[in-house]
Amino acid sequence: MSLIKHYANSPFFDRSFVEVIIAVNSQNYRNSTNLEFSTRRINLKSTELLIEIVKRVGGDVYISGMGGKKYMEEEKFEKERIEIGYFEFKPFEYLQR
Repeated sequence: MSLIKHYANSPFFDRSFVEVIIAVNSQNYRNSTNLEFSTRRINLKSTELLIEIVKRVGGDVYISGMGGKKYMEEEKFEKERIEIGYFEFKPFEYLQR
């Protein structure tokens, strides 16, 4: 709730995003390999885990930061017909109260 308290009046604040963060944090996940989908646990790592997550949510594009190029096996995404989009973060000044 502190996110809502501190950012509710900020430009571009989206309460639904904060609610998603709160819901995910309430699950106490240790790491991404422990995420549960339905009742079945998946035990995959790195590229295979990313591909499985994209497939389970019905996606066909995975968006990654530039650092993903260092570890992702792009040919595995191609084989599964999942497009990879890279973005380069450019910091900007965000006005706060």
